[in-house]
Amino acid sequence: MKILIFNQNWFCNAFRECGDEVIHVSMRDDGDYKLSYFMDIADIIKSLPNNFKPDRILFLDNSAPLYMKGLENIDIPMLFYSVDIYQHYTLHKLLNNVFDGMFVAMKDYIPRLNNEGYTNVKWLPLFATKVCPLELEKKYNAVFVGTLNEKLNPDRVKFFRELEKITDIYCTTGKWWEIFPKSHIVMNQTVKGDLNFRVFEAMGSGSLLLTEKSSNGLFDLFKDNVHMITYNKGDIYDAKEKIDYYLSHLKEANEIARAGREEILKNHMPQNRVEVIRKELINLDSKNRNIDNMNFSMAVNYLEIFASTKLHNENFAKYIITLAMQCFNNINYQHLSIGREDIPFILSCAINYDNIFRTNICPNFIRKVKDDIDFEGFKLYDFWNLKNNHDMDIINSIYPDFNNENIYNLVNNYITSFLL
Repeated sequence: MKILIFNQNWFCNAFRECGDEVIHVSMRDDGDYKLSYFMDIADIIKSLPNNFKPDRILFLDNSAPLYMKGLENIDIPMLFYSVDIYQHYTLHKLLNNVFDGMFVAMKDYIPRLNNEGYTNVKWLPLFATKVCPLELEKKYNAVFVGTLNEKLNPDRVKFFRELEKITDIYCTTGKWWEIFPKSHIVMNQTVKGDLNFRVFEAMGSGSLLLTEKSSNGLFDLFKDNVHMITYNKGDIYDAKEKIDYYLSHLKEANEIARAGREEILKNHMPQNRVEVIRKELINLDSKNRNIDNMNFSMAVNYLEIFASTKLHNENFAKYIITLAMQCFNNINYQHLSIGREDIPFILSCAINYDNIFRTNICPNFIRKVKDDIDFEGFKLYDFWNLKNNHDMDIINSIYPDFNNENIYNLVNNYITSFLL
């Protein structure tokens, strides 16, 4: 196969070892082609080196919206691997409408997606991004290496701050591959019970993994007291007890660490995941796409970009909100098959579009949409717009119940809450 991979470079070498041709596109300097600005996917493909024409496209989650347009206009089968769905559930759920197949790294989210009608998803757990050489001489007793930002992870910072007071543990950020192999014990703590990379990387380093008890497939892949040791989430005394015990029973700790490393090397390397991804890519079919759902999902994707860029790049923000409006305008709303909790995105786009361009074209757009979708927010938006334009006669005839200032203040607060 000829595979175009976006964002991460986790699998490039493994695909090439299988005989596939691969071009890796990244906004960093680690790819075969650097995506330096927002482009149409068709233009990206035209710009690839050696006139590369992909048979399949693989998007690897980089915890950000899709920074390109035109995905709804190409017929190349596309696959998405969601890693951070626990942080971006709404967007990743909708991106399932854009892609012809989707893997999710967090097992617990599969039933939730299925219950909401998103059935084209499969579990593909994470893996060890690299395996370090074994270190016989240890420098640290127990370590944690990861984000320690109190604003981002207050519970984590508090947990390790308290744990450091009662046991020997070194907590830091930085290059885990330089620290894990030199530690007797590597601790893991999650953001939302996620089966994160640290689980695989710690075991792959040959050190004993001490991880919180969580779901998302942890115990489907590994056995407690065989491949790893677990502690109760948030319980510093349980963690201290496990650390102290295994530091005083290093032979037992080393046996579990060795079993964990062997399990990683056998079943949880990039090549193991590529075996699964390749089969999925081969069987992908782009013929069953729903263009209305794709347009809706790409509009939401653009709204996320707009929200993150409008304060520091006004011209780009205008361009992006225009793309979102175009996607919403291209939808046949009688064919729309999305959850009702997603409808407010339409209202948000309309309000932000008029706000940024100082126009008044969105009331007609909202009226067109609400003919097919019964959403109370559309009625409130219509009233809000009429009141701001002093169309009191129309308000009196259509919305007599709204004709007082107290109600207007409530409606105004509701509508302005949609400004991104």
